[in-house]
Amino acid sequence: MLSPSRIGDQADITRLVQSAGVDMARLNQDLADHRADIDAVLDRNGREAAALALQGTPAFIINGNLIPGGMPQAQLEAVIGRIRSGQPLR
Repeated sequence: MLSPSRIGDQADITRLVQSAGVDMARLNQDLADHRADIDAVLDRNGREAAALALQGTPAFIINGNLIPGGMPQAQLEAVIGRIRSGQPLR
C-alpha cells in the first residue's frame, strides 16, 4: 500500500514482500496450500465487481449509491450525510 510507484510485475511484488520482512518460504507454501480458496475469493470478487460495473478501486456503495473513486474523509462524510437525509448526490 505504501509503494512509491505502480506495482507492475511479479518482481515488484517480490521485492516489496521481501522488504516488508515476509518469510518467503512460508508465503509460497501458504499460497500453494490455499490456492483454491484464494482463487475462489478472487473469482467471486471479480464477478461482484462486474455485476456492479466497478472498473477500479477505490469505490464505495452506500445505501445503493455507487460512488467511484477516492475522496477526502470530509467529502465522504458529506456524501454519507446527503444520502442519509435523502438528498440527491448530483
